[in-house]
Amino acid sequence: MKVTKIVLAFLLICVSAFASDISTDVALEYKTRRISKGKVSNPDPIALIDLKTSFHGFYVGLFGIEDLTEYNKSKGIDRYEFERFEWKVGYAYKFTDLALINSLKTDVGYIYTDFQEDMIKNKKGETKHEIYLKLTTGLPFNPGIKINYDTQNEYIYVNPYASYDFVITENLTFKNELNLYFYNRKMMLQEWKINDGAFTCFYYKCFLKYKLNKNISFGPLFEAAYALDNRVKDAWEQSDKNSNVNFLFGLKLDMKF
Repeated sequence: MKVTKIVLAFLLICVSAFASDISTDVALEYKTRRISKGKVSNPDPIALIDLKTSFHGFYVGLFGIEDLTEYNKSKGIDRYEFERFEWKVGYAYKFTDLALINSLKTDVGYIYTDFQEDMIKNKKGETKHEIYLKLTTGLPFNPGIKINYDTQNEYIYVNPYASYDFVITENLTFKNELNLYFYNRKMMLQEWKINDGAFTCFYYKCFLKYKLNKNISFGPLFEAAYALDNRVKDAWEQSDKNSNVNFLFGLKLDMKF
């Protein structure tokens, strides 16, 4: 299964290389731990691959998380095995010359998550289905909002965000992004055994991006999350993987075809 996904990803890159209307973005990352929406889910180093092929606003994507240690061995995931794959399809369109907000980029899509075969105790493969809507305005700091809905479990999280790129030189940019997360009651019950919806954390990300050429960029990254809700903060502090402030370091390679 893993080989099939990698082969399909390679084919997407090859197609975009020979078709002028098709483009592919590939991001490879190394991180000292895995943080998802502020929560540490794997305290050991991981590698990520994020691939997206676009055609006139339509896109397909593949996101994979590879364990670099044996942290998840008890779940059937060995060292250098992929913990999960996410398949994504969607459509993005940018409205321009709008009153008050300048522009509005809309992005709607569907995510199918395929977990490692022995991820759960009953030895059956686990999957997840999500739909999402993302809206980004053209105002200063590019404020926007993303809403994800897990159709199987009825989990909903809302993610307001803002970003700013500080251009240092022609080839060097300091990219910043600040996220806020809200979970509905069912998702809070699953994650933290809390029986109502709440704003969980602030999540800051930055990336010092150095452009090697017009298609390849590379640089260090940093991410940090701060718990907002006191009940979430207590749960983080009682966890052996989380603390009041979760953070990581890493490296990122961006490529365009």
